[in-house]
Amino acid sequence: TYAIGGYVNERYYDKHRNLFQFDYDNPKCCGSERPQANERVIHVRGYSGEMARKFKKKGFEELSANKTADELLGAATNRDEPITVLSRFASIGTSYVDVLQARGWKNARFLTTETGEQSFCYLMRAQKEMIGYSMSSFASWGAMLG
Repeated sequence: TYAIGGYVNERYYDKHRNLFQFDYDNPKCCGSERPQANERVIHVRGYSGEMARKFKKKGFEELSANKTADELLGAATNRDEPITVLSRFASIGTSYVDVLQARGWKNARFLTTETGEQSFCYLMRAQKEMIGYSMSSFASWGAMLG
């Protein structure tokens, strides 16, 4: 069962899973990286890097690294668990890792992949928790199909 905009849809779940079928064992498709079972995955879309002049005007503003650490993860008690920041933009992704590590997340790391398919596979494989922005189709579909 998954929800799109509050609408729960069981009827088409299997069809959507088949539509987004990937060869998980092929490194060229999904890469060699796999989330750990107890790992939190944060997908930072990087709208400011992609649409530098228009992202705010178009409503694509993301939470800052500080707000992500404080508001989304502030109540988490076990900061020894692994947490991965996944992004196409190293400067944006590493800034999130720096803030998380300053807040006590010792096992925070940055990950970028070679292709969009590899990123999508990584998001779909997250088991513990996947955090992303609803404006990101990767995060939305990865959460629904993972």
